[in-house]
Amino acid sequence: MRRLIRAGLLTIPLCLIAQNFPSDGEDPGKAPDLLETVCPGHAPISQHIQCAITCPKFTVFHGEKFDWSLARVTRGHFLSATSEDAALWMEGCEPHSENFGGTILMTRRSNQWVMLWYKPGVQTDRCHKVALDDGREILVCIGMYGAQGNNSTVLYVEDLRKPEPTLMAGDAGFFKASDNTLTCGYRSDDKTPVPLVRGHIEQVEFKNNGRTISIIAGFGKRSMSREDVQRCLAATASTFVPVTRRHQIEFVFDGHTYSVAP
Repeated sequence: MRRLIRAGLLTIPLCLIAQNFPSDGEDPGKAPDLLETVCPGHAPISQHIQCAITCPKFTVFHGEKFDWSLARVTRGHFLSATSEDAALWMEGCEPHSENFGGTILMTRRSNQWVMLWYKPGVQTDRCHKVALDDGREILVCIGMYGAQGNNSTVLYVEDLRKPEPTLMAGDAGFFKASDNTLTCGYRSDDKTPVPLVRGHIEQVEFKNNGRTISIIAGFGKRSMSREDVQRCLAATASTFVPVTRRHQIEFVFDGHTYSVAP
């Protein structure tokens, strides 16, 4: 398999978020102890919980009449080995450049939940907890973003002691993968079309208490002529989707992030 490793980042074309990702998040409706603190007068909307119909003052779209909703809750020991914390993924009051949402960090003090901060662009929708040597936990998350037929899927580390925006909003993570099949390889400058690349993740598995991550993914690539591009655009892109082959990649934890295993 052709791989590109640059500045610790492994890039492989990818089209779908892995269905077999061991997310530790729970549906917001299963967190009644948090709802009254974050969403007074809450109402269920599909799998989300509506918190307000006007965006809070600390969001980008503050004052706008958009649904601000709680979409996912991940509980853990994010501040210390003994703290009781919760990361709340919120949607509805941020632009595409901030991943359409942000995270609230709650901690439990004197038997009450207290909101510590809200960070736009910090996405904690699908995350798995990994314990550090001192017992505190960090998150390994998977997310997707894209525009104009180019999509990227990213695996990244989120340490809620020092949260950083990810995906569209910032950090590229330790494993970034892209899929451009919807573009048909078209280039507006009429130069040689870009090759089509396609991939998918079948599984993300955590081993050795999260110190090793094993990924099973598919990858395919094909060249495109100008004639191919025109036929692809006039018909359906699926006709030109590359055939994929299956590969396994492993990453190891270095105490801060994950790197490709030797």
